[in-house]
Amino acid sequence: KPPSLGRVEAAALAAICREEGEGWTGRHCEGGTLQMLFALLLWDVLFDAAHEHALPLRFMACPLDWGKPEFLQGARRAAVAAKVAAVAALTGEALAAAVTAAYSAHHGAVALACNWEIPCGTVVEVAACLGPARAAALCEEFATQFSMSGMPDLLLWNPLTRDVIASEVKGPGDTLSTKQEIWLTRLAALGIRCEVCRVMDDAMFAKAVEAKAKAARQAAGEEPAPPPKRRKSKREGGADAAAPAKRQKKAKADAPVPKRRRKGAQQPDAIDLR
Repeated sequence: KPPSLGRVEAAALAAICREEGEGWTGRHCEGGTLQMLFALLLWDVLFDAAHEHALPLRFMACPLDWGKPEFLQGARRAAVAAKVAAVAALTGEALAAAVTAAYSAHHGAVALACNWEIPCGTVVEVAACLGPARAAALCEEFATQFSMSGMPDLLLWNPLTRDVIASEVKGPGDTLSTKQEIWLTRLAALGIRCEVCRVMDDAMFAKAVEAKAKAARQAAGEEPAPPPKRRKSKREGGADAAAPAKRQKKAKADAPVPKRRRKGAQQPDAIDLR
């Protein structure tokens, strides 16, 4: 059953970890852990004061040109490409050491995509599960796409298998937004398992299971498939046959009503309602 308000994601997280098996853990962060990994690995490029007018104040959360095409123009484009290549060339141990060093050096700073409530060990574990190649590809994706809105609710990882899952939680009747679909597609292209976790009550779950079982029986030929719906023709009195009558009725309703005034008509006497 869906838990009370505010606990849906936590229940979904526990259910996925239980179903996936040993070694799985996760966090409801809406992409925050991956965003923090990106900020820590590319910190020197993001906050390089050498880029003109990018950081007029020392304590800015992000460069002025972040999210604009100018961010990847000139020297910074080359710097981002070089940093991404350097991350991809790291070993697993060197990647963990780089994340730990950056976390310790910048801890507490108000900075782009940094949520210091996420422990350093969590970011290091996720980086280790991703590996240098996927971590580098993720950094490049964030640096070139800018928008971080719409990332999946849950991030799960398994240090034993080095596998990562990104899961979007949806309640009854809820659908994916365009941004959520885009990010699920992007993360899947980076080699991250992506899924949508739908929360249902007992009745909805039983109905969904029965529908799935029925479709399987129909596919196997054990049960006849329902006949396709046939649209009625004009001769049979379908929707098309009623269309001319509807148009005439609408035209009649939209026609202006002429005002009629009887000759010599007088206004009615006022009525006292007191």
